[in-house]
Amino acid sequence: PDRPAAAPAAAGAIVVSGTALGLPGLDDPFTREHFDRLLRGETLFEPVPEPLRERMAAQRVVRLVKNDRGEPTLTAVDRTDQVIRLAARGRGVRVVEDYGVPADLDATFDTTTRLGLAATLEALRDAGLPLCEVRRSTRNGGSIAAGWRLPESVGRETGVIFASAFPGYDRFAREIESRADGGRDRPFSRTYLLEVLALGHARIASFVGALGPNLQVNAACASTSVALATAEDWIRAGRCRRVLVVGADDVTGDALLPWIGAGFLATGAAATDERPEDAALPFDRRRHGMLLGMGAVALVVETAEAAAARGVTPLAEILASRCANSAGHPLRLDPDHVAETVEALVADAERRHGLSRKALAGRCLFMSHETYTPARGGSASAEIAALRRTFGDDAGRILVANTKGFTGHPMGAGLEDAVALAALVRGEVPPIPNLREPDPELGDLRLSRGGRHELDYVLRLAAGFGSQVACTLYRRVARRLDGRIEDATHAAWLSRVAGLERPELRVVHRTLRAVETGRPAAAARAAETNAPAPRSRPETTLDLGPLGDGRFRAWGVTTEPLPPLDTNPAAGDRTFAVACRGPAGRAVLDALRAAGHRVVPVPFRRPDGEGADLERDLAASLHAPGGHPCDGVLDLLALDGALAEPDEAHALARFAFHLARAFERSAGGAPRGCWVAATAAGGTCGAGPVAPDAVLAGTLGGFAKALAREWPAAVVKVVDFARDASPETIADRLAAEAAARDGLVELGTAGGRCTTALRPSVTCASPPALDADSVVVLTGGAGGITAAIGAELARRTRCRIAVLDLVARPPAGAEQLDLDAERAAIRQRLAAAGE
Repeated sequence: PDRPAAAPAAAGAIVVSGTALGLPGLDDPFTREHFDRLLRGETLFEPVPEPLRERMAAQRVVRLVKNDRGEPTLTAVDRTDQVIRLAARGRGVRVVEDYGVPADLDATFDTTTRLGLAATLEALRDAGLPLCEVRRSTRNGGSIAAGWRLPESVGRETGVIFASAFPGYDRFAREIESRADGGRDRPFSRTYLLEVLALGHARIASFVGALGPNLQVNAACASTSVALATAEDWIRAGRCRRVLVVGADDVTGDALLPWIGAGFLATGAAATDERPEDAALPFDRRRHGMLLGMGAVALVVETAEAAAARGVTPLAEILASRCANSAGHPLRLDPDHVAETVEALVADAERRHGLSRKALAGRCLFMSHETYTPARGGSASAEIAALRRTFGDDAGRILVANTKGFTGHPMGAGLEDAVALAALVRGEVPPIPNLREPDPELGDLRLSRGGRHELDYVLRLAAGFGSQVACTLYRRVARRLDGRIEDATHAAWLSRVAGLERPELRVVHRTLRAVETGRPAAAARAAETNAPAPRSRPETTLDLGPLGDGRFRAWGVTTEPLPPLDTNPAAGDRTFAVACRGPAGRAVLDALRAAGHRVVPVPFRRPDGEGADLERDLAASLHAPGGHPCDGVLDLLALDGALAEPDEAHALARFAFHLARAFERSAGGAPRGCWVAATAAGGTCGAGPVAPDAVLAGTLGGFAKALAREWPAAVVKVVDFARDASPETIADRLAAEAAARDGLVELGTAGGRCTTALRPSVTCASPPALDADSVVVLTGGAGGITAAIGAELARRTRCRIAVLDLVARPPAGAEQLDLDAERAAIRQRLAAAGE
């Protein structure tokens, strides 16, 4: 939902116009609904597999352990119950399948580069920065496609800073282990240096065409915050107008976890508990050690003028940033120096922007670095001391949040920056996890318990081994995360920088692309929001004559008005699982939540193989917070039909199929709840003019109608809306239809509630002129009405007919279909039918 308006970014300001957040423990680390997981207080830890525990125990670690008074003792570690037993582990990111990266290029990436590139493409899409096709000239005077990159003028003003504490280490460790395990005779990889060097910044720049300054930063766990301060310096110095700040780390893989985990054990900084609620304890008196995690983040940092030229409302303005080094103990924070750095940051903001720290404190979120390491000498005491020195008595008015208790420590990937900006704009802050006994030595603090908060500022602090300290102060600009692009301004900018006469935006492989099309980009996007319904073409009646010797009659489809619903369901009565994947669907999800409905977001995930793993995970997720199964599914995938290319539309249809199977599994058979699909094809269920991108609506709507036949005891409906229907209208109508057991399946909203009906005539555009050179493809099988229509068309026009038919699955062990035999069988069926 919209937040109260904030002041726009001032001229000369530096802003964040797009972000991406990649979290651990999930098959798709970059699904937008992940922030909702943090709001719900879901931790992302899992047990470390026993073989990895054994490898840590075999390292012969001597662990530093501190008692309650901070006195150290040394303990030998030789058992698996003495090592790290929990971690928020990564499951990889599929840049080939999900982001269209060529497989041979992906083979040269290390884990952090792979994560960083995916985060970059997600953030560029969020910022409205599309890639354009690059073509390479051939020797014969033609051209061939050579990838997708930022428009050249945009690329020249864009730099990249890649922040990572352990870049390339996983590849290095895997190579050593492979050689030690008997792989000495294997040929050495020609791309080995590319895989182990810290080149994520260069690989990202090469892929997206960012031609500006380029840098890799390693400031340990403060890497991303140091990168942000460096980006601000670059832009203010005029080196570029825009910087892609990318952070990524994963030390939780099989190759690195035994080594990095043993290292943190040796320093005494790691917890060895079996349950997250006993280990992940930020700001709690019981805290005694951190847990390892992973993740990726990307932020598009640029001048306010550059964002405005695209018609983009920034998320936030960077008021000030600082990075410093305490020049002290490599493993311990210097509280005095941390406080000095934070105080200098706030003083900078006051001087530059005329702020008052007293006024700032009342509407400020402090996104802490707190790693829940032992209370004496840990990060919490240094951070709170810095707040008290900077804000005095007003420090207790600042809302304090922490996410490492959910995600583990992601090393150099500053996930907190993306989380903080999402919390700032949405006005919702995750709770501090497992907080039962706030540490009394920290004093009276306003520790987040979750929920809604009206905030205007975020103070973000990061620290790292080697006495690294960095901090950033943001001010909110946007009122919402989505819907921040002004269409006409963006279309004009895109035409100017991309050299396309009629550019249009498309999302292909989760990447925003600009392509040439037959209509302006502004018109394409306006159709998704508030454009009038497309004008219908002149209709002509097609007389089919005695088709099939009078055996068939031709019918058309129209709409039939229905009385309005009496149902006014009480919000909160049921729990809906809500499947969505784009801005329109997420806006409806927000509207449902704002109306008081209980919702469980179900993020889209591209199916793999037969989809068994996906179905299992979906079935596990279709439960309310209390543990009982969801009462129904709201399928909003088709509301963002304009984002779907053919391959993505196919993946979405498969996802809906597996979601339905999972709903059956969670219900223990044919469900008795509800499945309501929403489409936005004009409100007439296809009986009137529809938008050109309504293919996904037809696919998922048709799937819902098929479910209605299979689940007779359930409420199964597909509800079609106008393209300009508001999220609140869609949310209210879906909730009402889900409660109405009226036997209707296909419903429209044009001119009021309506459904489809048949009429004994067919209207269509002028029919094509078919002749002997024409080829007509008929789907629906080689029998019945399809065969009769094909035979009649061939008789009248002498055109060639290609018939698509379904065939049985090949027998087990067969590598492929026997096409010749299948064709012969189809001909026999046609001949038997007299065709």
